[in-house]
Amino acid sequence: MNSFKGTITKITSEGIASLVYVNCSSITFKIVVLDNEETNQKLKIDATVSVLFKNTEVILSINSLNKSSIENSLEGKITSIDTGKIMSNLIITTSIGNIKALITSEQLNVLNLSLDTSVYLGIKSNEIMIAYD
Repeated sequence: MNSFKGTITKITSEGIASLVYVNCSSITFKIVVLDNEETNQKLKIDATVSVLFKNTEVILSINSLNKSSIENSLEGKITSIDTGKIMSNLIITTSIGNIKALITSEQLNVLNLSLDTSVYLGIKSNEIMIAYD
C-alpha cells in the first residue's frame, strides 16, 4: 500500500459525493469520496490526512498521461524491480517519495522497463482512499 501525508486544500461536493484535493508536498491528488462535509465532520479544509492507494492501482506509461482521463499523474524513475514469472514489483522514485507498483511481467517486457527508466505514473481519482489522522 502506498501512503503519503497531506493536507486537504479544496472540497467540491454534490449530493453524497465529493471531489477532495489533497496537497502532498509537490503534488495535489484529486480524490473522489462518497462523503461530504455534512456527513463527515473530519472532511474539511486544512485537515491533515493520509492518501492511500494499492500497488495494483498504479498505472505506468512511458508516455505522458496529460491527455488522458487520469487526474493524478506524476513522473518518476524506476529504482527497483523484482521480476516474477507472472507479476513484477517495481519501486519508482518520485518528487513525493517512493511509489510501489505491481504490473504483469509481460507488460514489463512490452514497455521495455528497466532500472533508471523514466516513467509516468497514474492513479484514478476513485482508486485513492483518505485516512483521517
